[in-house]
Amino acid sequence: MSPRTPYNAVPLPMMSLSGALRRDGEAVFEGDLPAGIGPELGYHYGTVVGGVRSGDALAVTVDAPPQASRHEGYETAFLETDAVEFTVP
Repeated sequence: MSPRTPYNAVPLPMMSLSGALRRDGEAVFEGDLPAGIGPELGYHYGTVVGGVRSGDALAVTVDAPPQASRHEGYETAFLETDAVEFTVP
């Protein structure tokens, strides 16, 4: 995933994210999503999970907010970020 600011899409660096992939209520993966830089994705967070299936539920949680502030207000803007959850189509 590539979290970005809502207005100008600036990447949010130095976060701590974790994820959980569940299938039929059971955990397939639970763990950290380390930061990486790639030629197609740029700055992003993620991990390799084999065997993702349609209907699997993914939840991503912000464990620690971004550690770089762009301007006044960013140092607290992400302190209360809710988990993001979706189902794989």
